[in-house]
Amino acid sequence: MTANVKKLSAYRKDLPHCIRHGVASPAEESRHKCCSARLKDKTLCSGGRVAGSMFCYFHDPDLEEERAENRRKGTENFKSVISRQAPIPKLECAEDIRKFCIETAHQIRVGDLGAREGAVIAQMVNHIFKTLPDEEKDSMSRTDELREILLSDD
Repeated sequence: MTANVKKLSAYRKDLPHCIRHGVASPAEESRHKCCSARLKDKTLCSGGRVAGSMFCYFHDPDLEEERAENRRKGTENFKSVISRQAPIPKLECAEDIRKFCIETAHQIRVGDLGAREGAVIAQMVNHIFKTLPDEEKDSMSRTDELREILLSDD
């Protein structure tokens, strides 16, 4: 019995907080190649395993201190979200949305905007894009045109 399997057996008896919904059964262990932690809905996590572990980064009990330290560092180093003086972005056409997405991605990359905030913005922008008039969504971008040329059989 490997060390990971022994740990998994021990976790079935005494669950750490990070895997509070349970772990994979012995039968599931053999066929599930992802994280062995159970989620709230009782399915198994689909996160990739950390090397040498049966769990992903977020569920590995051995990484609890590292995750806490990273959370602490993240809140320490977080500068700001977006200035309250920032103008309201114009999002009236597909090109406006494209430019806004590029700006937002840059803000995430340089640390002016957190990834979670960026994800919320992405969801809202996606909704805005879906509500654009059809002629805006149907027009092909230069990237789409190039992709179509490259993928054509001619």
